[in-house]
Parts: sequence; structure tokens; C-alpha cells
Amino acid sequence: MDERLQNIIQGHAPANEARAYGDLWPQTAQREIRKLPRDEVGDEGHHMSG
Repeated sequence: MDERLQNIIQGHAPANEARAYGDLWPQTAQREIRKLPRDEVGDEGHHMSG
């Protein structure tokens, strides 16, 4: 993954970095996020009380 995109996703960028993302940023972010491994999460006996 491109280091700049990794920094953006992880929040490791200066506050003014968003100006450089351009109009395609949402599509770029979605494409890169989809590359991340996914874990299945189930409730398997873990219930929140409340």
C-alpha cells in the first residue's frame, strides 16, 4: 500500500493534508480499505449486559 495512503487511513498526516486528496479521495480510500484483511466477528456466547 502506498505510504501516503497508509498514513491517511491511520490518521498520521498533517491537518492540512486533506487538500491534497482531490476529488477521487473517497474512491481511493475505499479501494485501499478493501485490501485490508477482514476478520469475522460473531457473538458466540458474548453478550453485553445492560
